[in-house]
Amino acid sequence: MTNPIRVFIGTDPSQLGAAEVLRQSIFETTKRPVEVTTMEKVSIPQPKDIRQSQRTGFSFARWAIPELCNFSGRAIYLDADMLVFTDIAELWDMPMNGATISIVDGRDSSYCSNKVKCNKNETSVMVLDCEKVKWTLGALVEGLGVRYQYKDMMTDLCFLEENDISRAVPRRWNAMDYWDSTVSLLHYTNVPTQPWVSSDNPFGYVWVNALKRMVREGKVSEAYVEEQIGKGYFRPSLLNEMRGETNADIASAYAQSLREIDRKAGYIPHRDLMDFTNKRERAICAYELELARKEGVKSYLKLASRYALSDVKKTARKILRRA
Repeated sequence: MTNPIRVFIGTDPSQLGAAEVLRQSIFETTKRPVEVTTMEKVSIPQPKDIRQSQRTGFSFARWAIPELCNFSGRAIYLDADMLVFTDIAELWDMPMNGATISIVDGRDSSYCSNKVKCNKNETSVMVLDCEKVKWTLGALVEGLGVRYQYKDMMTDLCFLEENDISRAVPRRWNAMDYWDSTVSLLHYTNVPTQPWVSSDNPFGYVWVNALKRMVREGKVSEAYVEEQIGKGYFRPSLLNEMRGETNADIASAYAQSLREIDRKAGYIPHRDLMDFTNKRERAICAYELELARKEGVKSYLKLASRYALSDVKKTARKILRRA
């Protein structure tokens, strides 16, 4: 019997709706057995230096995959904000040529919006040979702020040798805010306009049409969509768009009417992410003030004044946006 393709989706509870649409798109496009695991319950350790903490509730989760697989076989990692159009078996079967991970080459800007800033190492789509892995999530986090910084770990992959990294995944398997008929995986990287929270994404109709089809075919229930709206994870106008026309040439008046529905409902996109970010910023502030206090009164007062000025500027910007 063929072992199933193992796919892990990085997510938190607020992204489970998007992850479910992604999951269904994987099942729709392959005849091979697939196991899809969402990672919202993975226990993520906190670095001693809070400034090195993860930027979302699941940024570090991808590095736990080898342990979850008992350091055996292959696994695929995907972010939740994606949609698949090609058989995932293509990724699963691709040669690794002795590498530990395989990713797209972020220096290749094809299949990317001109507004996207790519990294050399794009690990949002990743094939892992778990048997070759020499790290654990706990050990990686323990090194943050001591042997390396957040960017060194997450972007530069400092814990890997260059020959451990294959950049052979075709760029069409991580198309960033770009869509045409040759795309294998569409990645909605622009968080404020992701189609489940905004009607303003130029390729949002692709995701909405996929959801409409899944509801029509009984793969996702309309009650589930309503549940996600009730939790604040999907925009209220999504139901209206699902029941109406959705295409590339959506009329501006219709788009405005969708935005008005969300405005009247008091909808705040990605509220949980905003809360997470605000909590992280407050923790960093407290951490740095404590470090400054240990250095002396002068250092503490200087940093406290800088933070106070920053808060004033933020408040002013909010007032100006409302004016």
